[in-house]
Amino acid sequence: MTPNTMKRAKILFFVDGPAPSAEDFAQAAEMAANVVFRNARAVPSEPHALEICDGVAGKVPAIYADKFPAAEKAIKTKVAELKAISAKAGDVPAPGSNAEKVLKQAEKEEADKLAAAAEATKQKEAAEAAEKQKQAAAGQAKGGSPGWTDNKA
Repeated sequence: MTPNTMKRAKILFFVDGPAPSAEDFAQAAEMAANVVFRNARAVPSEPHALEICDGVAGKVPAIYADKFPAAEKAIKTKVAELKAISAKAGDVPAPGSNAEKVLKQAEKEEADKLAAAAEATKQKEAAEAAEKQKQAAAGQAKGGSPGWTDNKA
C-alpha cells in the first residue's frame, strides 16, 4: 500500500522491452488507477529493492507477482479504502481550518467560564469566612467569652 491512502492505486504495468505498445496503452487507459509503465526485462533480483506499488499488470516478472496483487484486485481494494475514508469525512475539523479555530475558541471560552465560576465560588467562601470572623469578634466585644485571654494573672 502507498502511504497516501487518498490517492488512486499505483499500478506497475510491465511491458516486454523499453517502451509500451499501442495495445499496452489501451489496456492501461481502461484502468481506473495511476498506471506507470516498467520494462519487464530490467527488474531487480532482490525483493527488498522492488518498487512499491498497489498492484501489477502486463507481463509481470515473477518477483513482482509474488509480492504484489494483480491490478484488478488492487484497484478494488483501493476503491473500498477510499469509500471507507469518505464515509468518515466531516467527523473532525481539518488541522488549521477555520472550523478547528472556532472549536478551539469555544473550548477556551468554556474553560474561561469554568475558571471564572471557580474563582467566584472561592471569593464567596472567603467572604463568608470573613463574615463569620467579624460576627465572632462582635460577639466577644459585647461581652461574650473570648476564646483566649491575654491576662497572665
